[in-house]
Amino acid sequence: MPYCSQSIAALANQIYQDIGSPTALSVAFISGWITNSGGMIGSLNNKLSTNFWISGDEPCIVGGFGGEEAVIANLDFKTDYYGNQSRSVLTGGGSMWTSISEGDTKISRSDVVNVSKQYLQMQKDSRETLRLAIQDWKRSHIGIEIVDAEQTYSRSTP
Repeated sequence: MPYCSQSIAALANQIYQDIGSPTALSVAFISGWITNSGGMIGSLNNKLSTNFWISGDEPCIVGGFGGEEAVIANLDFKTDYYGNQSRSVLTGGGSMWTSISEGDTKISRSDVVNVSKQYLQMQKDSRETLRLAIQDWKRSHIGIEIVDAEQTYSRSTP
């Protein structure tokens, strides 16, 4: 069963929630990334050696796209997002404020380098989880054949 418009919207919403509901992005933006051939579809096709595509008026992702692929797409988006946030913070595009209180007026700031390092660590963690998820996916979908050593060498037995 293909992922159609409602499933795509649900996946986009899940990604949006997982990255902390940033105000700079919207669910519609993430939905566009999912259905764009240069976005999620192209990235997954390259990483998994698959052939997913968009079909129909709804739109639908077809070619065997399912729950496992949705998890990998989520990790792929988060990996890119955290890297972009790290660069954005360093170039002044990100927020340096970590907390603001009203009673007795407490404002806390964080060094942009520390914030960038936190995003880089999140990107590193996400990248490693993505690598493992892709590795597991390939193991279960490609079907690695195990060859017995006796099949490899043919020699006469005494």
